[in-house]
Amino acid sequence: MEYIKLLIYKSIEVLEWIFNQILFNVPFSENYFWGLIIISLVVWIFEIIFPWRKSQKIFRKGFWIDIIYMFFNFFLFSIIIVGFYEAFNKLLYDLSGIASNSIALIDLSTSHPVTINAIAVNGIKIFFIVIIPFVLNFIFIPSA
Repeated sequence: MEYIKLLIYKSIEVLEWIFNQILFNVPFSENYFWGLIIISLVVWIFEIIFPWRKSQKIFRKGFWIDIIYMFFNFFLFSIIIVGFYEAFNKLLYDLSGIASNSIALIDLSTSHPVTINAIAVNGIKIFFIVIIPFVLNFIFIPSA
């Protein structure tokens, strides 16, 4: 029963986090909700100005389903998965005594914020250095 309570509590916590973003109760630089909307609008405007296909409509086929997926993947899925993740961590600890931070490669819970920020920034740089060439390859090299 305590696992279900933990799942519900953590899911409500994430839901409150999302509502705080929608209502601008977090700094704008950390607001994923409105940031996602702004980035999506900018990309959509570029898609209108420079369409991939010349006959492409402004509201192309699949436009609305893309919007649904965007919000589901970024927000609704996180409400569900965070609760399950916390309940699973508690179950793992109760059954085996293994805490999630004991098997982590880097324990960010005890690190200094500057260190965490440096790790995040460098991780993002490495991610883009590795991923961007593959993305560009698929975009600009047509398949036969």
